Amino acid sequence: MIKAVIFDCFGVLASEGWIPFRDEHLADEPAKLQQANDLMRELATGRIADDTFLTAIASLTNVSPEAVREQMNANVPDEAVFDYIQTLKPRYKVAMLSNVGQNRLAEIFTPEQLSLIDVFALSSETGYAKPDREAYLHVMKRLGVEPEECVFVDDQPRYLDGAQAAGMQTVLFQTAGLCVRELESILSRSEA
Repeated sequence: MIKAVIFDCFGVLASEGWIPFRDEHLADEPAKLQQANDLMRELATGRIADDTFLTAIASLTNVSPEAVREQMNANVPDEAVFDYIQTLKPRYKVAMLSNVGQNRLAEIFTPEQLSLIDVFALSSETGYAKPDREAYLHVMKRLGVEPEECVFVDDQPRYLDGAQAAGMQTVLFQTAGLCVRELESILSRSEA
């Protein structure tokens, strides 16, 4: 029986800023793209500060640090997903599992939106980034649930692969409507 629904942040609960920026500026330069991804992982796990990340990415892309910050921070909450989470709350625990730098959530979400989340498992605080198995195990432990009692929602297939390897069911996020339909199908089968 499903007891918890776990959501990714960027690309699910809010629009993604990093991937469009990265793809626009580095898609044709594999070595620089790898460097940028490595830098993002360092930022997400709290090993480097925002300013260090922005300066390094600006250098790689020939874009000013201010412009990098502006494009990356263009995150808009998905109101339809939060409306759905309100309907989940009476029946399920809700968590956010995200590769996110420190202090970003209060900049993106309202206090009311954040109050709908029972557990935050943020890579900058835990030191575990998806798709590392420990990231999924950590959030399950904090929720007090077993892998088969979880559904994980993410827009990146490689992070879903990590969740499946940890024993969770998964939903690939494409739109809020499709996500709700797929989640409802999984949850109704779980209750049967």
